[in-house]
Amino acid sequence: MCQGCVYKAVRSPLLSPLTLAAAYHCPFGLRGVGRFPHWSKLMLSMIMAKYNKLVRDKIPEYIKSKGGLPIIHIAGDVEYWEKLKEKLQEEVQEFLEAENAEEMADILEAIDAICDFKKFDKKEIESIKNKKAKDRGKFKEKIILEES
Repeated sequence: MCQGCVYKAVRSPLLSPLTLAAAYHCPFGLRGVGRFPHWSKLMLSMIMAKYNKLVRDKIPEYIKSKGGLPIIHIAGDVEYWEKLKEKLQEEVQEFLEAENAEEMADILEAIDAICDFKKFDKKEIESIKNKKAKDRGKFKEKIILEES
């Protein structure tokens, strides 16, 4: 790989298919993999990020608009349910690290998708939540149970 390609690949803000666009700028045009001159399959596999995760509907369009080439598939119901649960865990972890409103919004988006997929009635969920609050209380008084 030439120094120019290395430089552009390292400087690329995303390790994704966008990084591969750096190969187009190689002045040497050496032989290699497909349209990426002189990049070996090993180099490409090291640079392309593998995600295998559920993403928002417009993310493939965004990647394309930035010159990338997203590789996607549409999940079946079983895979979608597993990926929704993984997405919820991911978003909760991100909230625990960042503790901001943007991450809370991502959690709520994942919850909305789960409710839609499982056909949960949001009014019924709110009713259950309110009944539990009435019967057992909320978490406003900051009570910590130490022993029982």
